[in-house]
Amino acid sequence: MTGAAGFVGANLLRRLTKSGFRVHILIREDTDLWRIKKILRDVSVHHCDLRDKSGVSKVVRAISPSIVYHLAAETISSSTRSMSGRNFVAHNLLGTINLLTACLKSTPSLIVNTGSSSEYGSATKPMSENDHCEPMTAYGVTKLAATLYGQMLAQTNGLPVVTLRLFSPFGPYDSEHRLIPNVVLSAINNRDIQLSSLHLVRDYVYIGDVVNACIACLSRKEKLVGKVFNVGSGKQRSIGSVVRTILHLTESKSRILTGTRQPPAYESAMWQANLRNTRKVIGWKPTSTFLSGIQKTVRWFQRNRDLYAN
Repeated sequence: MTGAAGFVGANLLRRLTKSGFRVHILIREDTDLWRIKKILRDVSVHHCDLRDKSGVSKVVRAISPSIVYHLAAETISSSTRSMSGRNFVAHNLLGTINLLTACLKSTPSLIVNTGSSSEYGSATKPMSENDHCEPMTAYGVTKLAATLYGQMLAQTNGLPVVTLRLFSPFGPYDSEHRLIPNVVLSAINNRDIQLSSLHLVRDYVYIGDVVNACIACLSRKEKLVGKVFNVGSGKQRSIGSVVRTILHLTESKSRILTGTRQPPAYESAMWQANLRNTRKVIGWKPTSTFLSGIQKTVRWFQRNRDLYAN
């Protein structure tokens, strides 16, 4: 498993270890392990940088994994280094190429690659896996390239790669720089909530449902190879409605200040997952409503606010 120390990875890792899987994680030497330090004793840790082709090959050969979950990625919110196109290419594309190339020799039975809804670009209807993708950020471009590379190896070499195209996960262990945890932490502390706009939209999906989708792939392996599946709630929601729901649940006195943050480089009028294919082939659909998910998220942050600097 790559990306185990990240938001999605940490939640998936907990589910896998609780389910009795023997898990090997590939992490860089400088990785911050705050999300998973309490469960490191339950996994095998391998220090490896995915940009190091020979190092990745050596580790994968030693592990000889039966299942690979590839969640490592350089994102706009997580990057504390350069966010240039080269940086995204090195981590998201070349890192993926190195991992998949190494897997050609170890022949796992399934490789679950995590993509992003940013691969789609602008849309006027719910985003479908068959849509023509026109990503508008360097991040989206490199994630799409990684998706296509996996599909290519599935078609030409039979490598069992499936891509789950994640929309906007939220929940426990999320990064404080992302919208929902930032708003929750501000609301808990009655601080002003600074936003670019209340009208931007996203498809927010609870992390427990994302983990369920990752697990569901294991029982449908033969039907998934070379394909892409959306993982979202199937509904879009404005930032304004998200913030107001959080303020209500926390009984916060925080003020909402708009126009105080720089807006994203681009926005789409529609940001919603079409889940028809995912339901049909994987047999997965979200079981948490936005309200139930945000209630669980607020409670978790209230109990664990000490994990966050603010």
